[in-house]
Amino acid sequence: MAILQQNHYYIFPTLKWVFSFKTKNKNELSFFIILDCVIVCVILALFKIWKLTFIFYYIPIVMCLVYLVLLYNVVSSQKLKKPLVETFRIKRLNVTFIILFSALGCFVLLLSYILNPIMLILFIALNLLSPVILCCASVINYPYEKVIQMSFIIKAKQKLKTYKHLIVVAITGSYGKTSTKNFLKTMLSKKFSVLCSPNSFNTPMGVTKTILEHLKPHHQILILEMGADHKNDIKKLCKIVSPDVCVVTSVGKQHLKTFKTFENIIKTKYQIVEFSKPNAMFVTNLTNEVCKNYFARSPLKNYGVNFVGSNAFCVANKPECFVEGTAFGGFIDGKKFNIKTKLLGSFNTINIMLAMVVAYNLGVDVEELEDAAITLTPVEHRLELKQVNTNLFIIDDSFNSNPLGAKVAVEALKQFAYRKIIITCGMVELGQSQFSENYNFGKLLCGLDEVIVVNNVNFEAISSGIINAGGVKPKLFNSFSEAYKYATNNITEKTIILIENDLTDSYIM
Repeated sequence: MAILQQNHYYIFPTLKWVFSFKTKNKNELSFFIILDCVIVCVILALFKIWKLTFIFYYIPIVMCLVYLVLLYNVVSSQKLKKPLVETFRIKRLNVTFIILFSALGCFVLLLSYILNPIMLILFIALNLLSPVILCCASVINYPYEKVIQMSFIIKAKQKLKTYKHLIVVAITGSYGKTSTKNFLKTMLSKKFSVLCSPNSFNTPMGVTKTILEHLKPHHQILILEMGADHKNDIKKLCKIVSPDVCVVTSVGKQHLKTFKTFENIIKTKYQIVEFSKPNAMFVTNLTNEVCKNYFARSPLKNYGVNFVGSNAFCVANKPECFVEGTAFGGFIDGKKFNIKTKLLGSFNTINIMLAMVVAYNLGVDVEELEDAAITLTPVEHRLELKQVNTNLFIIDDSFNSNPLGAKVAVEALKQFAYRKIIITCGMVELGQSQFSENYNFGKLLCGLDEVIVVNNVNFEAISSGIINAGGVKPKLFNSFSEAYKYATNNITEKTIILIENDLTDSYIM
């Protein structure tokens, strides 16, 4: 059920995980499968020897329930990186699953009574296929869930109509959405009452929940993050709330497994421009070629950010990176600024400038932007620098990874004059490009002091890239804990470790 939830209730990736039998507890599950077969066979033997009456046909149901409880205990004992969230949807799904499973169990009992006790062997299949039955229950619930979702969306739209002077800022992109959102909130909070969508509430239900549960009459600005992993996802979000300001941080190859093509990503991200209000402000990153093309054809009020040498609204010099953070100067609307921040990486420079442009155009002056920048903190697990002890530093970029984000993280790692180690599992959800992108990622890693790969999902691709670039074969570990223990053992000199991506349970179990 947790994997179904992690897969956003999509059936096919969940079933793929089920049938791949990826679990840390294969021995225990194998034992219970054998146990299930033995129990049914024993019951069949008793029926044949003693010619039991119909009332004893309930024994298989009881044994079936015992089996499921035992199986649940084994599976639930696995520590999930993203535990199951007991939402109302999950509770409704539980009820439907129990009803469906019980109905199928009664049907098997009836068959065995009418036809032959041997039909009780179907209980083995019923138990083993319980995950499939769960997915069927999810399909049964789908129309009802859609009705519930639509009712919440309608309520959210009605509520927004009462907020006549609310300014809505929507932020999307393949990388840097959450960081830019949080930076902007810090900068705008100097002058305005700001509501920012919590965590990664970037789906239709996340946006709806933000509006219904958190938006209050005193709020002047609403900042929303808009995520997308399927075609037209941004369009769906903009139909809930049409932005007054739209920001595109970057566009790269991410979620190709669901988008299918890079062109679909480009079209979907551009929908934030197409479905914003006619007089909306559009702010984007001109260092990204796709965003540059957006900028050229956007009918909105356009503001770009770039590095010195360009003609953008906001330009910055090459940032200087230190253990303590990053510093850079530049010009916004012709006015000089100097930014000092605790954040890492050249791409955070872009994210900061995107936030600065929005805040500046909404009335925050340059001095206030500079003051706000000093207080900025990294988003958890996104290029987050941590000092473990005198000799050990960690760059935590484990939240997720895509080709652009991985490149930025490695560039940040290489800026340090320390011994450099990376622990990574590579990138996933890249469809047919997954091998080639991880191969190119491996080439970037050549020259680091040590490369450690967790899980063999992308090991061959990363390893090939490193070796063909002139490096040595990386070390492979089955778990992050083993990899981290190895990397941090006997450190005697200044060392910095980049943790790049952390696979979800649907890939590693």
